[in-house]
Amino acid sequence: MLAGFAMALAVVAACGSDKDETFDINKGGSDADVAVNGFMDGWAQASGPTPDQFEAGQTRRFLGGDLGAMVANIRTGGTAGQKPVEQVFNDIMKTPLPPDLGYDVIESAKQGDAGAVVKIKLKYSVESVNNMVKAGKIQPEDAAKAFDEVKVGPVRTLTLARGEGGWQITKVEG
Repeated sequence: MLAGFAMALAVVAACGSDKDETFDINKGGSDADVAVNGFMDGWAQASGPTPDQFEAGQTRRFLGGDLGAMVANIRTGGTAGQKPVEQVFNDIMKTPLPPDLGYDVIESAKQGDAGAVVKIKLKYSVESVNNMVKAGKIQPEDAAKAFDEVKVGPVRTLTLARGEGGWQITKVEG
């Protein structure tokens, strides 16, 4: 009986939750992938050459904490004296435009049941900036600077936390 109890404790200890557990976001290792994929897809649709205003509004749900507060009351398309929410998404991600080729996950780690960190590399085509210039989203005189900012594939570290509706991105570094 005592040996069985000791064995049960050993199993519990071996299965205990590691604070920084590695998971593969691309294999659905956590529902945090819903927030990252949802935000990245929504950002591309909301802020791309032909922005989708509905998508811009829906994409807000993937941002929480201070980032969520930044976009909570901003209208899509903006109003006089107010940046449009789709531009705020670019500001949050610290790039002049969303990636037109998506992103690669470099690493991801779950932090207990309430947090996760995902490092991604944004992917841009050679035509990404030109398409934004043609759409009037980037001024021609700013095209070279915008291209310099994205050509290397910027890396961003996203910190996620569980929010009311699931995982939300609460911090972006990079």
